[in-house]
Order: sequence, then structure tokens, then C-alpha cells
Amino acid sequence: MTMAYKALMVEAGPGAGTEARVRLAAKLAGECGAQLIGLAACAVRPPFMPPFGESVMVADIIEDDMRRVRAMLEAAGDRFRAIAGAAAEWRAFLEYPGDALAREARAAELVIIGRDAEARPAGVRQTAAPGDVLMRAGRPVLVVPPGVTGLAGRRVLVAWNESREARRAVIDALPLLARAERVQVLEICEPGEGAALGSGTCRTSRSCSCGMAPGPRARRWCGADAAPRQSCSARRSGWTPISSSPAAMAIRA
Repeated sequence: MTMAYKALMVEAGPGAGTEARVRLAAKLAGECGAQLIGLAACAVRPPFMPPFGESVMVADIIEDDMRRVRAMLEAAGDRFRAIAGAAAEWRAFLEYPGDALAREARAAELVIIGRDAEARPAGVRQTAAPGDVLMRAGRPVLVVPPGVTGLAGRRVLVAWNESREARRAVIDALPLLARAERVQVLEICEPGEGAALGSGTCRTSRSCSCGMAPGPRARRWCGADAAPRQSCSARRSGWTPISSSPAAMAIRA
């Protein structure tokens, strides 16, 4: 089983928030020895045309928007290559970003996207919705908060429920787990359920900052080198979700 990603894809479309995400992706690709692929896609929303509107005027408006979007994609490509280097690959498309990422994700082992809600030009869609990519790409997705330029990944929290989705998320994240200093697994059970983690559970303090009261419903496994009284910081800011399914994993940047 591979313990390193061979190809990463980062959403690098127009917008000021893209630069930090591309820098993170370039650093991660360098650490993994992976090929980095930058992708940008923009779609022009057709203008509203009344039933008896002037078709020639509408065609002119669409053509102006297309020229503007092409210029935006070209500028995004120049910025990506300036950060990632000449060896990185660039792909640009005139279509909805979610559609392009879902299709092109087949070329990567990890897809890196953002969740910043930037202001965009009227009539132009230039960023993909994270949920859309997550459910359609068929690849693990790393969602980067705005302004984050690096991923240390020293402490990792895994949400576990003995499901297909949880297993898939852990397998997809193995290259990141392998380089972490500490991996914690959190399992929450319904009343009457037995914890799938078995006897190797809950060697932590009675107080937990995640808000879950101690008892049989919350089971936590902290690895062989776990120290007692390690508090859970799952709800603190700065966690970056990675997942290939609704099951999630959080990595401290």
C-alpha cells in the first residue's frame, strides 16, 4: 500500500484566496515527491433574455463575458506557475468548476480545494462547492481554510464509527497519518452499543474540551504512545477536514 501521494490536484482559479492554497499544495507536493496539477474553471451564466429580446445583443454580452473569463483563467495560470514552478501541470476549462473538478480528479490521488466565499464578478461562477466535489470526485478531498499556506499535520483526529466511509477516509489519509506525531481516534456509540475499538479505548482525562461527558458513549483511542489526560481539541479552530465520503478526519494545520 502506498504511503505517499503521487499526484495532487489543487483548485487554483481566479481570486485572491487561491494563492495561499496553491502554496500549501506546492509544499505538500514537494514533501511527497508528487506531481502537482493546478485546475481552474469558470462558467458564464447566460443573461436573462425576455421572450422577444434582441438575440444579437445577448450574443454580444455573452461574447464579452467569455473574453473576460478567458483573461481571468490566463492570469490564474500565470499565478499558479509562478508559485508551483514550471514542472507543475496547468488545466483550465470554460465550464462549471464542480463539473471540471469531478471529472479531472481521476488524474490525482488527493484533491485540494478551498472553502472561502470570495466576491466574484457578476454572472461568473469561478469556485466549486466543497460538498459538490466531495460527493462526486471519487477521491479524497482536503478542504483548506482561507489564508492557510502550510500543513504541518502533527496532530490528527479521526472520527470513527466502524463504517465503510470511516475505513475509506482512513485509507485515503494514510500518507498524512504516517507523518503525524500523534493520531487520535474518537468513537461515539449509541446507548447499548459496544465500541468497535474494544479494550484499547479511553485512556484520557475525565474532562474533555469537546463537550462530551465521560462514560460508555464516548470512546477515544490515542495510540500506543498516548499519554494520560490528553484533552480533545476537536472543536477548536484551525482543523482542516479531509475525507472521501461523509466520514471525516481533522488535521491540525
